[in-house]
Amino acid sequence: MPSCPSCGSRQSHRAIEVGSYWYSSCDQCGLLRLDSLPDASAIASLYDADYFAAVSSGGYVDYVGDEHVHRRNARRHLGRLRGLHPPGTLREVGSAAGFLLDEARHAGWEVRGIEVSEPMTREAEERFVLQLVDDVSRIDLPRASVGVVWPTR
Repeated sequence: MPSCPSCGSRQSHRAIEVGSYWYSSCDQCGLLRLDSLPDASAIASLYDADYFAAVSSGGYVDYVGDEHVHRRNARRHLGRLRGLHPPGTLREVGSAAGFLLDEARHAGWEVRGIEVSEPMTREAEERFVLQLVDDVSRIDLPRASVGVVWPTR
């Protein structure tokens, strides 16, 4: 069992099964994490263009068309975050079209995101001049340089 990315503990237990995936909970800090990450191609196939446009089950009806809803939710989340952490460096995992990142940038955060869906990455880059990467290992992060990592879903 890999160590917890939050506290380093090697003690955890299986907590939740979702489809064919198991989530483990750290016995020390309670962090819930996917147990055995799927490879990059499996992840990309889960979040293809169909996921964001009502073609596949479990996705969104029209992610980009619901921009106002995603922005409202982003402002609500950022408002809560403001009480916990001053604007600094924010990294979002699962950035989709970049609505939360755009709202965070306007609120004073330095932002960068990770998104595996090519159509969503293009949307974010073209509309908001955001630079997204498709893998967390491709973000150059000096140790202790990030104030907040935001898991979108």
